[in-house]
Amino acid sequence: MKTLTDRQKEVLSFLVEFNREHSFPPTIREICANFGISIRAVQDHLLALEKKGYIIVSSGEKKHSRCIRILQKKRESQGFGVALRVPIVGSVAAGKPIMSEENYDGHISIAAADLKPSKSYFALRVKGESMIGAGILDGDIAIIEKQCTAENGQIAVVLVDGAITLKRFYRDADRIRLVPENPDFPVQVYDDAAVAGVLFRIERKY
Repeated sequence: MKTLTDRQKEVLSFLVEFNREHSFPPTIREICANFGISIRAVQDHLLALEKKGYIIVSSGEKKHSRCIRILQKKRESQGFGVALRVPIVGSVAAGKPIMSEENYDGHISIAAADLKPSKSYFALRVKGESMIGAGILDGDIAIIEKQCTAENGQIAVVLVDGAITLKRFYRDADRIRLVPENPDFPVQVYDDAAVAGVLFRIERKY
């Protein structure tokens, strides 16, 4: 079985999602714009997907923009389902649920095979450098698995004072500690705080 790299999965997810929404595949330039990468990089990814049997780039249509055909049976046989749209949420206003319409900031497409079928997810745009020690950088998109509890030491999304923060979570006997992964930032201590989910994975565009 020829497995896909994470980036190849992302590209294939985008092809599937775009084709499903528009009933035709994206152009090379549309793929470039979505991922912020060069034409050559896109062509390399498409060539890899073609060699692994997931798509066909029609050789007789090289002069045309939309020449990508997704091979449905191959995709399904590898458990690579339709891409799912995970909502991205922004800052949360006091008193508003985290998934309220006011907080919606677009979506990110994730391959269904990469997500747990029994779980729900949302995403956050990472701002700042408080978690760089955990490899979480400014501008990353954090994919969050929804749940209302977190184990000590897990990286969690926590609602405090009407805002959301992504920190390492610890529940002591009489307080909550939210610990950054950067010594330049202080540990935050609260009497109580609401967990909205735990970090599932990080998405980053290069």
